[in-house]
Amino acid sequence: MKKGLKILWNVLVAIALLLLALWLLIQMPAVQTFVAKRVTSSLEKNINGKIEFSKIHLKPFNALVIKDLYLIDEMSDTLAGAKSIGVTFSLKGLLKKEGIHLGKVSVDDGSFTLVLDSLGTNITKFFGKGDKDDSKKEMGNLFDARKVQVNGFRFRLKNLK
Repeated sequence: MKKGLKILWNVLVAIALLLLALWLLIQMPAVQTFVAKRVTSSLEKNINGKIEFSKIHLKPFNALVIKDLYLIDEMSDTLAGAKSIGVTFSLKGLLKKEGIHLGKVSVDDGSFTLVLDSLGTNITKFFGKGDKDDSKKEMGNLFDARKVQVNGFRFRLKNLK
């Protein structure tokens, strides 16, 4: 009986140590960046372009910082970009189906280029047009932001019509 309890105790301690090591590993920005790049590469299969960034840091359930973020279309033109994006957030709204509540959003040295041509915009080309169903579906809030701070933002409009 004592031997069985000792084995059970050792297994529980090993599982606890493994979970602790995993938690500590996930806290490292290099690991977060690696995981985010893998997720980004899978997202790129559903869009007509690329998502690039140099570093990402996530404080679980609280804050996110992305450095050097760029959305690049299939023509290698930059749709949007920012030197730094910082967001504090709360996931409580997801339980109530209210979306993600953003506390503070800060964008530093950002840019956005909107291109209009006879086929539409670069946004619809980048994200795709989705399903052709004309009926509108009520989605509710995806997110809301309490405070937004933008420093050094540039907007360009190219009308090619």
